[in-house]
Amino acid sequence: FVPTLTAVASSPDLRWMVQPSVITSAAAAETGGRCPHPTRSAGGSIASGGHPHRGLGAHAEKEARRGGPAQLNPEEDEKRRVRRERNKQAAAKCRHRRRELTDTLQAEADKLEEERSALQSDIRLLQKEREDLERILSAHRALCRLPPNAAEPDSSPTPAGDPQDLLEEQRQQERRRRGDAPRGPDPTPLVAVK
Repeated sequence: FVPTLTAVASSPDLRWMVQPSVITSAAAAETGGRCPHPTRSAGGSIASGGHPHRGLGAHAEKEARRGGPAQLNPEEDEKRRVRRERNKQAAAKCRHRRRELTDTLQAEADKLEEERSALQSDIRLLQKEREDLERILSAHRALCRLPPNAAEPDSSPTPAGDPQDLLEEQRQQERRRRGDAPRGPDPTPLVAVK
């Protein structure tokens, strides 16, 4: 296990690994002993000049500029801790709300996709049925002997009453269309459909 420089700087247990005397003596040698305080570069960051937090990252630089965590009084530290806790809770709540919204939208999209698939299946079935009916109609037209203007059903009133009477009437009409003369009662027994 080799700790990172940030981990070493932030953990009091690993603080012994950082040797400030080596860093400050090296910095003094670089600057010639003229500048005991760190200097700032044009970008505002602390330049290499013997600062003990040099190279620890943006967090360490901010802490160093503010005076470090040791200089905060307990009241400010508590306010900061409460503010961070509230921020964490608000962020978690926002993530949870966004996740719920995403799940709701995904469920709605899945439902709509299922409906679309069902409707497309219905359309395919209806188109197939239509093609079958058109094929039956075209086959019937080739066999049908009625003139085109007689394609409409008879407008004569049908007698109301017994279903067997209706079947007999339909058979007689069919014979008349074919040109057969009625020869008396039909020898085939009628089956009533109820």
